[in-house]
Amino acid sequence: MNKLPPYVLLTVIIILVGHALTMPVVQQKGGFFSDEATYYAMAYSIAFDGDIRYEAHDLERVYDRGHEGGPSGIFLRRQELTGHLYYAKAFAYSLAAAPFVRLFGDNGFFLLNALLLGGVMLAGYAYLARALAPRIAAACALAYFLASIVGLYYFWITPEIFNLSIGFFATFLWLFKERPPGWPEDAPWQPTGWLAGGWTDVAAALLYGVAAYSKPPNVILLAPLLVWMLLQRRFQRAVVLGLVAAAVIVGMFAVTDVTTGDWNYMGGDRRSFTGPYPLQYRERPFETIGNSMITEVSEYQERFPRPDHLAADLLAYVWVGRNAGLLIYMLPAVLAMLAYAASRRRKWLSPYSLLIGATVVNGLAYMTVIQANWIGGGGALGSRYFMGIYYAPFFVIPAGVGLLLPAVAWVVWALFLSQIVLHPFASSHSPGRHTQGLPFTLLPPEMGMLNDLPFNTNPLARRVMLRPTDTFDIYFLDDNTHLREAGLHGFWVKSRARAEIVLRAAEPVEQLTLELTNGPVANVVTASIDGQAETVELEPGERVTVRLAPTTRFTYGDNYVYRFVIDSRSGGVPMMYSGTNDDYRRMGVFVTVKIDE
Repeated sequence: MNKLPPYVLLTVIIILVGHALTMPVVQQKGGFFSDEATYYAMAYSIAFDGDIRYEAHDLERVYDRGHEGGPSGIFLRRQELTGHLYYAKAFAYSLAAAPFVRLFGDNGFFLLNALLLGGVMLAGYAYLARALAPRIAAACALAYFLASIVGLYYFWITPEIFNLSIGFFATFLWLFKERPPGWPEDAPWQPTGWLAGGWTDVAAALLYGVAAYSKPPNVILLAPLLVWMLLQRRFQRAVVLGLVAAAVIVGMFAVTDVTTGDWNYMGGDRRSFTGPYPLQYRERPFETIGNSMITEVSEYQERFPRPDHLAADLLAYVWVGRNAGLLIYMLPAVLAMLAYAASRRRKWLSPYSLLIGATVVNGLAYMTVIQANWIGGGGALGSRYFMGIYYAPFFVIPAGVGLLLPAVAWVVWALFLSQIVLHPFASSHSPGRHTQGLPFTLLPPEMGMLNDLPFNTNPLARRVMLRPTDTFDIYFLDDNTHLREAGLHGFWVKSRARAEIVLRAAEPVEQLTLELTNGPVANVVTASIDGQAETVELEPGERVTVRLAPTTRFTYGDNYVYRFVIDSRSGGVPMMYSGTNDDYRRMGVFVTVKIDE
């Protein structure tokens, strides 16, 4: 019976590897999303050219592989002295993927993800099986990495699985020989085997260095290893491990500097492109196309967290936010920390408490330094940035934990995340689609990241001005409107639909005035904001004015944002009610918006 759990894990890994090798990538993906194009092209460049320089044949290679839309979303930077173009992302993941790409083409990316994810689950099982029954260890390992948003990122050609795995293996190496969390004090513990040697600490420091280069804030996860060495009075070893990690970090940034002319892979003359692309047309030089995306270190140094944003993030959004709440997208990590805190045998002065502390500090670093985008950009599902630290709470799962932890994780996954992970490519191309229905609409949207929430992947839904003279713009959070109506100063809410809209104004809004014009069918319309609502009954074509007074002022940058809802309970298709109107869309109520500041 004890042999069955590892066989289950091996079966899952075989399925992942088989899928990775046989998936028709181009046909299923249908194009690049998020930052994929940069890592994709860079991996091919390393695999076949031995460099990270962008040249004309790199662009041709993308088209030749069947990606007809080109490397949409690619980030490039130009070296000032030579004018050469380079990929403007960390090269670690693409370097790791290059051998697999050389051998298996596009499928190589997914094979790497499959092997990394499989290795993490096997190592996780071995780690937990030291103190838990094999079936519980296997159930926890599977649930932690599959009953969360992690499973979706297996389908992405980005560093999320890579960053998670590198950090996981580093932590596994140095913690495997430590007494398991929750292990009885009076019970003996003597690590044996090849993982009990001191070399594992050095290997861990090396891997932490790679993780820090790939995503610099993740250097914080190196701290528990060093602090634990200091607490054990192993000062010389702590210095050696710190130097190993520092050498790796400095070395990888030095390679970036030598090859691209700047140690900061996100700095310099950096731009993103969705087409046309550099070197595609001679008459379209680098500086005349794309969007400037310069991110200098000084920008982060000048950013200070806004108190109202931080309070909302810490009290609500980071836990139950509609787009990245931990209790939805990364619940196993929260359950693991709760299980550790509830364990009667836990020790607060231990490597596991240090690990929890570093994880919290790392998360806070993202939420303060990148406060307006700790989700990781408009194309993210869950927080991409938290993926690099998600692994850490796994190691605090204590002895004595039962099957309740994985059971709860799978129930929440089934209710919330199954619709995302079981349709990975559709979800990735439309990352905000799942948030438009139950149960996600019961959760609050993260207003402090308005410009970077997933719905922004539709440019027609963001920063919409209804009139040229308006001092505000609006955001459509869902597909329940027909967006801004051409030639008119408003928008149609679809029939039998509830539309969420965010209004952003330069000054505080004292009164929101909504002019409602009904569609072709008698209707009941409700407009609401900040808990107050007004319901009106409308005849076909009838027009009324509704006035609401916002009571909550939430700032976004130097602006004020307000979320209001229009609920149209009925509606119809105009062409079915008029011989002269050929509009076949579902029409509920037409809305124009005015404000008093």
